[in-house]
Amino acid sequence: MKPIFKNPFCRLLTINDLSVTSLLSFSKDTKSYVKILIIDDQSFEYLDEMRNAGYSIASIKDIEAIDMASSYHIIITDVRGVGKALRYKYEGVGLTNALRQRFPHKEYGVYTGNNVDIEMTQLLTHVEIIPKSLDKDSWDSLLDKLVKRVVDPKVIWEKMRQSMIEDNIPLLDILLLEHKYVFMLNNGQKDFSHFFDKTPNTITEDLKTIFLSITANAITKFVGI
Repeated sequence: MKPIFKNPFCRLLTINDLSVTSLLSFSKDTKSYVKILIIDDQSFEYLDEMRNAGYSIASIKDIEAIDMASSYHIIITDVRGVGKALRYKYEGVGLTNALRQRFPHKEYGVYTGNNVDIEMTQLLTHVEIIPKSLDKDSWDSLLDKLVKRVVDPKVIWEKMRQSMIEDNIPLLDILLLEHKYVFMLNNGQKDFSHFFDKTPNTITEDLKTIFLSITANAITKFVGI
């Protein structure tokens, strides 16, 4: 964080000052990197079509352990008929909520043929609500949007920042790290292996590991500088 401490009166950079492109080239490489999991007790209608479109997508009927979803970047569940193996209230909604608590840095969606009631909606903040009536082209557009979010450096930081807030990291520490993140990317630096060097020890090792893993893959490979 030397750019800050050399001049304590400088304006801290925020994520809105990020000048790099969110997604440089949405190519077959990007689609093959981002792993998508569909959890549905019925066959996913457009599985073959989405695979033919280049998406790396798997479909299963349910999961028996939360960590079964650990290797996927995007997780989409049906509202009904899943989550039963783990006995979640609200089935797919309860499963999605549990997955988000365990893996907050992933992208999530739920699809249903009915309206989701208010109590369920409260569990689905920042989750894509998907009508079950989507056609093939609409599914392609939806997955395109979610894949782009996985490799978007702004979205990556916003999720990291939210995790730090929920972990009660001091606001000043978060602001300084955000400045450092934006400063590095705006200056063509994509190696974040030493990002947490000489920073306060308030951030958990688990959170550091998650962030370093994401940046070492998504940002190094797909952010255009």
